[in-house]
Amino acid sequence: MKRTTLTVLLSFVCSCMIQGLPSQIPIWSGGQNKPLVAITFDDGPKPDQARPILDILEDYKIRATFFLVGEYCLKYPDIVLEIYKKGHEIGNHSLTHRPLDSGSDPLIRHELQGTNDIIEEITGQPVIYFRPPGGRYNQKLLELVASLHMKTILWDVNGEDYAKIISHYTYNSHRDLPVNDGDLEPIIEKVLTQVKNGSIVLLHNG
Repeated sequence: MKRTTLTVLLSFVCSCMIQGLPSQIPIWSGGQNKPLVAITFDDGPKPDQARPILDILEDYKIRATFFLVGEYCLKYPDIVLEIYKKGHEIGNHSLTHRPLDSGSDPLIRHELQGTNDIIEEITGQPVIYFRPPGGRYNQKLLELVASLHMKTILWDVNGEDYAKIISHYTYNSHRDLPVNDGDLEPIIEKVLTQVKNGSIVLLHNG
């Protein structure tokens, strides 16, 4: 099964979801007619975790999608640019990673547009995907996301790693591949037992 970006995966979603203005319905997975899976990483960019992840993806020739937090992008613009230059997609994960299902319209727009502006300033590319912090959303948030011409992306496979993946790797400057210390087995098993054609897999960058 090939690991790919959301854009490739979602090209196999029904046309009503990918043509014209973005749908206000969140996307949980892609089409199941191709052996494709989208790997996604939330909560970055955090250098201590992001660079090992990028090196591992490069070693395995995998392209992924990173949902980045705006305030971290401001702090680590070099990591954002590295993610982009290595051919990965970048999505919006809010400005401060606060829950947005209970915020006011001005607050939500600030969190969304502010993050888009930061990412676009660094990469020169528009942001077309948004993932709400914690996966929490309501209709108002979906409508505001759609008004900014973005699609709301969720997931159907949750690795439940919650920052354990890279912290439990043995990794050094020689770019050795990670060594599993045993704590990763439940994460690996959870993903492999749930994943199917079209899955969107949720992992974390810290």
